[in-house]
Amino acid sequence: MREPGTNEIELGVDEEGFIYMAFEAPEKNDSSEFVWTKDYEGPPDADRVRMEEKGNKSKLILKEPSEKDLGVYSVEVTDVDDDISASCTLTKEDLDKLLKRSHEIRNPLIKLISGWNIDVLEKGEVRLWLEVEKLSPNAELHLIFNDKELKSTPTHKINFVKEKGLVELIIQNFCDDDKGMYTAQLQDGKAKNQFTLALVDECFAKVAEEADAKRRQWKKKQDTRHRGHPPLDGSISTGNPGERRNPLERHRLSFTGPHFIEDLKWKVTESCEVLLTCKAANLSKDTSFQWFFNKKARAGGTFDPQTGIGTLCIKKITKADEGQYKAVVSDNRGEDYTQLDLTKGAFEDLLKELCRISALSATPLKIQPTAEGIKIYTNVKYYTDYMKTTWYHKEKQLESRDRLKAGSTMNQVWLHILNPTDADKGKYTLELFDGNKSHKLSTDLSGQAFDDALAEHKRLKEAAVAEKCRARVVQGLPDVATIMEDKTLCLTCCVSGDPYPEITWFKNEKVIVFKDRYKMDVKGAVVTITIEKVCNEDTGKYSIYVKNKYGSETGQVTISVYKHGEIPIGMEEKEITGGIVTKKPK
Repeated sequence: MREPGTNEIELGVDEEGFIYMAFEAPEKNDSSEFVWTKDYEGPPDADRVRMEEKGNKSKLILKEPSEKDLGVYSVEVTDVDDDISASCTLTKEDLDKLLKRSHEIRNPLIKLISGWNIDVLEKGEVRLWLEVEKLSPNAELHLIFNDKELKSTPTHKINFVKEKGLVELIIQNFCDDDKGMYTAQLQDGKAKNQFTLALVDECFAKVAEEADAKRRQWKKKQDTRHRGHPPLDGSISTGNPGERRNPLERHRLSFTGPHFIEDLKWKVTESCEVLLTCKAANLSKDTSFQWFFNKKARAGGTFDPQTGIGTLCIKKITKADEGQYKAVVSDNRGEDYTQLDLTKGAFEDLLKELCRISALSATPLKIQPTAEGIKIYTNVKYYTDYMKTTWYHKEKQLESRDRLKAGSTMNQVWLHILNPTDADKGKYTLELFDGNKSHKLSTDLSGQAFDDALAEHKRLKEAAVAEKCRARVVQGLPDVATIMEDKTLCLTCCVSGDPYPEITWFKNEKVIVFKDRYKMDVKGAVVTITIEKVCNEDTGKYSIYVKNKYGSETGQVTISVYKHGEIPIGMEEKEITGGIVTKKPK
């Protein structure tokens, strides 16, 4: 029996990371001893454990913990009045947890509060910073850039505020040389950690662009301030009493070279064209203007040197137009540029405005009978896939299926009802969603409107069937055939029609009776007429006439027979085998 109140064996990890098993006896004599056994077979291997004893507590410490130490551990206290003992099982799961805790104690990590952040400051400096838990005065920082340690300089200033856990790098003139991997290596006593920032590709490009823009803007502000501030009325003195220049003129005089006074912006016109515009000032006759798209020169834009306004019109914008737009103005006095980011959220905002204007341009729903059914449609200035369209019949949402086909073109949104029935009568509604707001159009396909549309559909369907099935001469006959006498003439053409058409051949508008030298052969759609040993009387105008219940058609060819030794006359003629010259229809 175990003495009431006796502790169990404790499994744990001490402050130095050692895994131990400890047992505290409720009572113990000076002559008492702690006897440990493993798997009930005897004491644990002395090479794998060491024991410590202090007062009533005994601790069994694992020297190099591994799966060899798994098993049942027991401890017994000797020379006491009652039986004092305990046992526990060290499992694989227990060992894994203890090893993890041991590693954490021996290799503590500095806790991260805020990972790498990037700020672009007012003057165009780039601030890279992160925050960790509060550090001691003895904490150390090594800032590594592309495998080389950075030292604080006037252009790359490093701030390490230990009591706040702040690591900061401020870069003065951010450029391509600053592209790469930044790693902050921190150590505070035993605790360590490192944090890496990949400032490359798109991330670097965006930061560089923003830094450059703010740097240029700051320089412009400083230039303006150095030249003095205008009076409160917004004008400035010219030196002549009573004469003042307007603020815009003051702004232009603030810079020595050409510069932009209105940055790039976009607008969607009522015709759903996208206009990009900007305005430059302080121009000369030598000033040049250039548009760029994704860092490549872009043609198609205009620039008015009189007004300084640059315009780029995108008539039908698509996904291919998403990107970075830039306008550059320059001459021998200097250069300036303005940029517009039309990617991701900015491009989506543009598409929303395009869809809004397009939805407002939608015409009332129209009903159009077709050979296949009844089409309900609206015309728009420009339809894009970004605009969501939903059709409803009697307030119930419709899905495209066998008899209902919804679709669109660049200027039209439609619903096609195939083989319409009375069940298709009723109110139809088209909902156009521009990304922010829904626009609804409705029409009533019932009563006389349905009857008229159904009747016209049937008429068109019958006409389409008739057109598809009527008799035709589809190919084969030339316009002219010239042949030497005594040769055999073969003329072949193809016919079509359902039902199969009746076939009649004419010569000079008289029906040909096929006998003697004249023969006709019909094999499916292929019809061949053969004239053996042609002579001068075979010259003439031949025609094939095909007819069925849906219609008829005639194919014609002119035959000319020439004598031996003569040269046949024809337009752009081509001699073929057998002494026959033909001219195909154009």
